[in-house]
Amino acid sequence: MSAAASSAPGKVTLFLFGQLDDSTPTDLAAERQRSLPANDRREVIVVPEAQHLGLIAPDRCTPFDRLDHFSPVVLATIDQWVDGLVAKRGLIPKNRSNNLGAHQSCSSFSVGNGNKWPE
Repeated sequence: MSAAASSAPGKVTLFLFGQLDDSTPTDLAAERQRSLPANDRREVIVVPEAQHLGLIAPDRCTPFDRLDHFSPVVLATIDQWVDGLVAKRGLIPKNRSNNLGAHQSCSSFSVGNGNKWPE
């Protein structure tokens, strides 16, 4: 679920790893990123109870067709991370209002049968 393979100098990078990932060795990958020289532009998050795509899973071996909801931690983390970047750069004030309407959370999004998209 990582957004990038490594954190290049000067790049702002968010690494999201699913605790129950069966494709990526989560502990090793997260530890490798954390062991790099300190970098306030790199954030490493291990999402509990999530598999490789960020879907909630009871274990590493549950078939994909039985998983139907993204972890709210994934969506909230991405939302907060982007808001933080925007606020740091002074592009749009926090708790903003714009001509696109109120900010909506995607935490109700799910996949599989019965897709629920934010309205």
